[in-house]
Amino acid sequence: MATKILPSQLSYEELINLLGSSEPEPTEQILEYTNDVVPFLTNYGITPGNVPVSKKLLYKLYKTYSKNAILINEFSTKVGEYITDKSTLYYYINYDNFAISKYIYSETAKRDKTKSLIYQKHFNWFITEKQVKTGSKWVEGFVLFYIYKDFCKSRRVNPKLGYVNYHKFLKLHFQNKRIKGNRSLWFKVDQDTYSILSNEEKNVIREARQKTRRSKKESISKSEETA
Repeated sequence: MATKILPSQLSYEELINLLGSSEPEPTEQILEYTNDVVPFLTNYGITPGNVPVSKKLLYKLYKTYSKNAILINEFSTKVGEYITDKSTLYYYINYDNFAISKYIYSETAKRDKTKSLIYQKHFNWFITEKQVKTGSKWVEGFVLFYIYKDFCKSRRVNPKLGYVNYHKFLKLHFQNKRIKGNRSLWFKVDQDTYSILSNEEKNVIREARQKTRRSKKESISKSEETA
């Protein structure tokens, strides 16, 4: 079976021969391909490899990239023209699931949901129902995010806002600042909002956050030591 390659893997001379042009612009040709699957693959540098990555996960990343995403079956067919299909569940490429997930998170975070009426209504529904109001008490944004997630769970709805976009909405409604010695963003709320969680509950959240951050630092240190 012939090895499948993407246009981005071709040499300059090979691309000239492929396109039948004496003066091609490789990047422009890939960006202006007949469909947006090839531009998507080359945008992220996705090439055939030996690492299995979930087909659904790759399609999810594609949907964050495409302005007019095709259906998953058509997407699979197009991708299959460049990446050998060895499994019904996985593509074998040069990235793993964690790398693709990181791209998805990054692309999702870039989208400003504060401009969307749907997300505006969702956030307003939350602060109205939960009676989250401005005041004179300072509290960390991650504590307010916990309150938001707990509220959604109690109403049996999926949280529409991730950590980044939730903070964007908070900034629109509440005075905020970064307290010296703490990297977290704090917001000014009223006493009732501040008291939604007890001091003990807030401390548990803070300690869990610190533990997570310490674990990440230790993992990074170990990686650097073995590098």
